[in-house]
Amino acid sequence: FRDKFNNWSSDIWNQLDFAGFCMFFIAFIIHSVHSDNNDARIVLLSTSRIIYCMDFLVLCPRSLQVLSIIPSQGPKLIMISKLLGDMISFLFILFVMLVSFGVTTQALLQPETSPTAAGTYVRDIFYIPFYRLAGEVAQSQGDLNCTLGGTPLGDDCWARMVLVNILMVVYILITVILLLNLLIAILSKSYDRLDGESVYLWRRQYNDIVAEYLTKPILVPPLNIFWIIFEFFKVAMRLMSGKTAFKPIDLTFITNEIGSGVEKKFFSS
Repeated sequence: FRDKFNNWSSDIWNQLDFAGFCMFFIAFIIHSVHSDNNDARIVLLSTSRIIYCMDFLVLCPRSLQVLSIIPSQGPKLIMISKLLGDMISFLFILFVMLVSFGVTTQALLQPETSPTAAGTYVRDIFYIPFYRLAGEVAQSQGDLNCTLGGTPLGDDCWARMVLVNILMVVYILITVILLLNLLIAILSKSYDRLDGESVYLWRRQYNDIVAEYLTKPILVPPLNIFWIIFEFFKVAMRLMSGKTAFKPIDLTFITNEIGSGVEKKFFSS
């Protein structure tokens, strides 16, 4: 049972199904809760709406499994999934640079922030550096008002203004010019490496998908209960006639169609 569960949980499509169904039932339960308090009812409806929206976002990529069996689209999906792994591991370095620059510049630009503006202060730590990655320099954000009531605030203000602009130039040089181009180079190298392997990986995935759907009922829930009852009687009749409970599935037509021998040779080498 443990091996079957590990095999089921390792499939990305099953993970999306599980996450989508859990979010749907949680949103449905929250939406069904009755409250006489108008404020509490609004909060419950808003919470359920947010979870429904996130559930839709999770289940939409699930439809890509339909495209994964198409020879022109399946290998591309394999390559996308592999390239995402390389990109996520690289984003940690980018996140460290973003946070270090954001915290430093915000501390220099706004050393005294009221508690009421704390939300905006924390947002700008990530907001400003992220949009500078996209080319939005916003040079005016490096300008400080070094006068208050017509009197200068001292050399500290001017020093902070110069330092912020220097940090902005260094940040753009490191992230936009160096790190982003390095990411493009890494993805290009991974693409060249996966270009040949993706076809073999897709053929194996194609076998798994076809074998999975050959064992699934043709009816969707909740109508599949009739199919389960029908299969139960089929198993009972086979056992009564002295045969095995389940008839083995012949996948030779699949392997002959897509050349499974090629990927078997690939994985055995």
